[in-house]
Amino acid sequence: MIEGKNLLELILTYDHFLSPIQYKILEVLWEHEDLTRADLVKLLNTPRTTVYDNLVKLEKMGFIKNFTRDTGIKGRPKVYWALNYITLLKKLSEIKKESKIKRRLKSGQSLRN
Repeated sequence: MIEGKNLLELILTYDHFLSPIQYKILEVLWEHEDLTRADLVKLLNTPRTTVYDNLVKLEKMGFIKNFTRDTGIKGRPKVYWALNYITLLKKLSEIKKESKIKRRLKSGQSLRN
């Protein structure tokens, strides 16, 4: 059984198109759940524009999502970022399917079963 951070590492190693900062953002969100951009800037010690640009890219890829919480305070609500677990689970399913196909090809079995 694969747990925690090892699961995230397994899923993300199959996505070679992720930059180091994108991988770090996903790691931090895995560890801390939902965070604001300001939280991520502090934890990663990275400029806010770099963090924001990569948050938007990760959102477009489907790895993360953003949402607001109603705190009852007037003004602009804080935007929180969190992992999109549905996408991560789909990615895990693809990895399992890919490894099953590789095993069958290696053993000479048919792919139709």
